[in-house]
Amino acid sequence: MRKFDKAAYALAVCLISLGLALIVLPHVPMPAGHAAARETPDALMAKLTATSGARPPEPDYSAISKRPLFVAGRRMPPPAPEPAVAAAPTTAPLPSLVGIMIEPDKKMAVVKRVNDAKILSLEEGQSIDGWLLKDVKNSKITLQSGNNQQTLALPEIGK
Repeated sequence: MRKFDKAAYALAVCLISLGLALIVLPHVPMPAGHAAARETPDALMAKLTATSGARPPEPDYSAISKRPLFVAGRRMPPPAPEPAVAAAPTTAPLPSLVGIMIEPDKKMAVVKRVNDAKILSLEEGQSIDGWLLKDVKNSKITLQSGNNQQTLALPEIGK
C-alpha cells in the first residue's frame, strides 16, 4: 500500500469512528453524579431566585477595564488622536457620456457612473449621483449639480 493510501485509509477510519460516536453517545444515559447529568445554570438560577426571592447582585468588573492585566503599568494608554479627514468634494463625481438618443418626444443620454462603471440611460430631468441632466443636444449634454454646470461631449470615433 502506498503512503497516500495508508493516510486516506486512516482518515476514513477516524471519520467513521467519530460519526458512530456522535450517533451513539447522545443516547447513552449519564450516571446520576456525572457533570452532564447536573442541572443547567438557568435551572439553578431559577431555583435560587425561587428560594431567596431575589437575584444575587451582578459582579462589578469595572476594575478590570480600569486596570487591564496585560498593559504595562496596568493603566490604559491615552486614546490616539483621530486622523485628519480630508474635506469632502463639493460636487459629486461626474459621469462620463457614452451615447445620446434623440426621439421626437424624448431626449436621452447614456452615461457611465464613476463609482461602479455601471451604464445607465437618463431622460432630461433625471438625476445620477447628484447630477441633474438639464439638456441633451446632438453631440453633447449639460449636467448640473447645485450651482455647478458641466457640459459633456461625445467622444470622437476613432480617438
